[in-house]
Amino acid sequence: MLTVAAAASAAAACGEFKFYPRIAGFAPWFSYIPYVLLVALPTILEAKERRTWLR
Repeated sequence: MLTVAAAASAAAACGEFKFYPRIAGFAPWFSYIPYVLLVALPTILEAKERRTWLR
């Protein structure tokens, strides 16, 4: 689900690109949340496992 949400956010951000007369800015900050969660998922799972095994 995170991959689909990140891809949809990227598609929406790329759809706003205007070459002339100016380049559009970044997409709203909340559209980056699915990508950040997807990238951070291995670290989160590893931290959860370490916490479980250290108890």
